[in-house]
Amino acid sequence: MIWRADIHIHSCLSPCGGLEMAPASITRAACAAGLNAVALTDHNCARNMVAFAEACRRYGLAALFGIEVTTSEELHALCFFDRIDTATAFGDAIYARLPPIINRPDKMGDQVVVDIDENILEQIPLFLGGATNTPLTDLAEQVGAAGGLFIPSHIDRNSFSLMSQLGMIPDIPCDAMEVTPACPQETLAAAAARSPALIYASDAHYLNDIGRRYIEIDCDRFDIPGVRRALPHCKRRVANR
Repeated sequence: MIWRADIHIHSCLSPCGGLEMAPASITRAACAAGLNAVALTDHNCARNMVAFAEACRRYGLAALFGIEVTTSEELHALCFFDRIDTATAFGDAIYARLPPIINRPDKMGDQVVVDIDENILEQIPLFLGGATNTPLTDLAEQVGAAGGLFIPSHIDRNSFSLMSQLGMIPDIPCDAMEVTPACPQETLAAAAARSPALIYASDAHYLNDIGRRYIEIDCDRFDIPGVRRALPHCKRRVANR
């Protein structure tokens, strides 16, 4: 089966995400964009996964459950699981590694947990945009040990990326690396030499961004083993809209 998948999407839990980004709204927008598979990847927390999983069931979307972790080097990395309980437990462990900075919604952005009907259940107190105390290599090992997929985020971006923080593409265990369409050829070549696959994703923080970049992969099941096998053969796509 061909999966049209956007696997880098933020909900209203991320302080940089719009309040419009409730899981139910995300899944409706994903369907409208022609996707049939998605992943939720909030910053350093996974508390909107229950509503996200239910929304995906209602709208017939396959799903992975992720976290975008900020490492101690202040770069972003995507960590994916195919079980809600595994993702939530991993997210709780990551949250415990954040600095004790209390979020100020008026200054830093809202961080809300919602239910399937978009009712606000709680505000997460610690600022989710901070850097954890976990180095990149340790995080990669921890995700692998938990049976997840590990993908450094937007590696060519001018902030929170491998290139911006390290100035190079290191040799680390990963399942893919996320690049942007503007990625320089030199960086693409270096990433291709270090990673089994290169992917596109939207990094959506607003509904209109969902599906603007995505991948097509061919696998029977959209789960960790299936996606891992299919990623090296994925096709990177940019939506015409």
